[in-house]
Amino acid sequence: MRKNTVLVYDDHEKLSEACAHFFVLDATRCISKRGRFSIALSGSQTPQRFHQLLASQAFSKNIPWHKVFIFWGDERHVPPTDEQSNFRMAYENLLQYIKIPEENIFPVPTLNKSPKDALNYEKSIYKVFNKNLPRFDWMVMGLGTNGHTASLFPFSEVLKEKDRLVMSSTNTDNGQERITFTYPLINAARQLFFLVSGKEKAAMVKEAIEGSQPKKIIPVHGVKPEDGNLTWMLDKDAASLLHSYRTFQKEKV
Repeated sequence: MRKNTVLVYDDHEKLSEACAHFFVLDATRCISKRGRFSIALSGSQTPQRFHQLLASQAFSKNIPWHKVFIFWGDERHVPPTDEQSNFRMAYENLLQYIKIPEENIFPVPTLNKSPKDALNYEKSIYKVFNKNLPRFDWMVMGLGTNGHTASLFPFSEVLKEKDRLVMSSTNTDNGQERITFTYPLINAARQLFFLVSGKEKAAMVKEAIEGSQPKKIIPVHGVKPEDGNLTWMLDKDAASLLHSYRTFQKEKV
């Protein structure tokens, strides 16, 4: 395991701006080193502003989008036009505004039963990376108030998976079908960024960073990069219950 970092920002806007800057820097570095930049996006509300900033001229002009390959770390089993779709959120805030080849975008398939779609998505990932264990350059992660990340929910059988990279999953709160990256794929990433904002997330942020409950109860505890960096990017509200809050770096970008 390599470096874990916690960065705290004044508000959601500054958090989003900093993440956009990191994205541009890492895209440039990875493309220079490996010829492309492979990323996995997340859903929910928090990354929307980050997506909007990437789409803006100020940031987008510095990103060679034709060398960026976009995937999603999880998806609800709904059509891509559904208001709950992670793909739709990314399209409305980012994809429709940037010049990226259609063949560089890999939405999670949701037209069949979720186990079959999960297997098809796993196959497409293997094909793009052409490796036994694909390594994404970047993964953007979220954190639920119940400790879930991606669509890895408390007490799910998917938490035990050691071989498959993508699996079908069920939201244990409402029974909704999902498709999700598993720990083996998540923990192989070179860079993992957790974007978390809001006071409602403060208690779980404290548990995720300072707690020690087993991953079957708090799934985010299973995110432990094997040879990558994990960075928590928090606003003040999300970081407000951390014991070591004052010692954390407050990044100004």
